[in-house]
Amino acid sequence: MRYDGRRIVFSYRRGGSEHYHLYEINVDGTGLVQLTDGQFDDMDPIYLPDGHIVFSTTRGHTYVRCMPPTNAYVLARCDHDGKNIYLISRNNEPD
Repeated sequence: MRYDGRRIVFSYRRGGSEHYHLYEINVDGTGLVQLTDGQFDDMDPIYLPDGHIVFSTTRGHTYVRCMPPTNAYVLARCDHDGKNIYLISRNNEPD
């Protein structure tokens, strides 16, 4: 939940889709907005005190060394609206 207690961020995979994306919704269930998209899995989001969102993602195109082709999720950060995504880590093991 956002620090003001009004919005919730979560990951979800819509039916018929292969990938998880980030969504945000008002606590009363209105105003659903998809924040991320693309051929990546974006999961486990949390709000940061400065208004950004940090999450795990496959956007780093890295794989677990002992289990190819298993994606290694790395950390990324984006603006509150899902824009300006950048990777925080570049590990070859899941963060």
